[in-house]
Amino acid sequence: MPNAYQIDRVSVPAGSSYSPEFTFRDEAKAATTPNAGTVTWTLTDKNGNVKNSREDVAVDSANPVIVNLEGDDLTAEDADVFTIEQGVKIAKAERRLSIRGEIDTTLGNNRPTTMELIFFVYKIVAV
Repeated sequence: MPNAYQIDRVSVPAGSSYSPEFTFRDEAKAATTPNAGTVTWTLTDKNGNVKNSREDVAVDSANPVIVNLEGDDLTAEDADVFTIEQGVKIAKAERRLSIRGEIDTTLGNNRPTTMELIFFVYKIVAV
């Protein structure tokens, strides 16, 4: 199954919490539970640098898989996008949350699949 990108339009406040859900699907787009012991996730910045040592974190197989991010997972110290919104300067840092697992399909068993969620962490830098 090819990699799938999912771009979330959410901007999450730095230091808060965020719990995105991932649904694994087979070639017919039917929801399927990934094989036990195969699901991991990694949090990186836009350049692929691992954030908060969150690399290949194992999670239980479920459908959907929920990844809980909080605290130091959601920092914006490397922000490189700055905007002015209603007179407030806001810094944004891009994050990529990749999740991997293996699923059984009619095309074969233990087929690897990867999904990636792109979102932003923001903080107010000036008023």
